[in-house]
Amino acid sequence: GVTCVPEVNHITLDLAKKPFLFAASDGVWEFIPSEWVIKTIVKKLGEDPPQKIMQKICKESRRKWRQEEGDYCDDITGVM
Repeated sequence: GVTCVPEVNHITLDLAKKPFLFAASDGVWEFIPSEWVIKTIVKKLGEDPPQKIMQKICKESRRKWRQEEGDYCDDITGVM
């Protein structure tokens, strides 16, 4: 359920491993598996800026929505 008490975790990141954070609305995840998104980010992270990677993910998400639902498409929003 929903609670007003936050869950807080602290982690140490190894910046040499190029960590990233990706958050997206449910419209992105409806037809695209998280494994595909992670592989896409990891593959493109050293080559392309985050904006271009996000465009690729959103474009693929829209393509999948058209394929599955026709003209209807849920919101597709993400940040990296």
